[in-house]
Amino acid sequence: MSLLRGSLRALTGLVSKANSRNVLFNTPTATVGIRGTGLDLDCADNGCSVFSWLGTIEVTPDPQVVQFNATPQLLVAGQGLFVGATGVTPLSVSPLNQLPRPDEVPVDNKPLFESNNASENLLGLYVFVRDGHLEIVSERETLQLGRGEAGYVSQQGFTDRPGIIPRFIDFDRTPLPGSRNAALTAVLDELNLRTVNQCR
Repeated sequence: MSLLRGSLRALTGLVSKANSRNVLFNTPTATVGIRGTGLDLDCADNGCSVFSWLGTIEVTPDPQVVQFNATPQLLVAGQGLFVGATGVTPLSVSPLNQLPRPDEVPVDNKPLFESNNASENLLGLYVFVRDGHLEIVSERETLQLGRGEAGYVSQQGFTDRPGIIPRFIDFDRTPLPGSRNAALTAVLDELNLRTVNQCR
């Protein structure tokens, strides 16, 4: 990843633990190698701050930009550097320390990744996204759906992502062009019929 300007707080996890060359952050003044860790980057016009709050990182200043002390440095948790055109100076505190760490933020995985088999007999709203993106917002939860995904909201406001597309959606009587219901389209074409409700 390249960060030209701005800030980021990252937790790299198992990707970089498997092979430390899998994750690199390039900045205008240095390259940061990650070894399964958490780090902060903050880049402005005068240089970039790099801080490790978990694990180890290797900071290699760009010798074409940094005039003095451009040797690679290994930083452990609690250590940081400011890398600018005039050189490298140590940091004892991250410039982003007021932000929550990614490993401390509670995440509800259900709306993002979980898939269940909501019965098509349950009362509520069922949707299928043929194209684009859809966000279902109830009083209790928010569910994000992408192309080819189905969603369900109960009368109580609970959302779900059915693992199997309900049959009444799969066999929609008025499909959109290029829809999942190829059988109905084939029958209508064979009979040379077009319903008034069918999208053209």
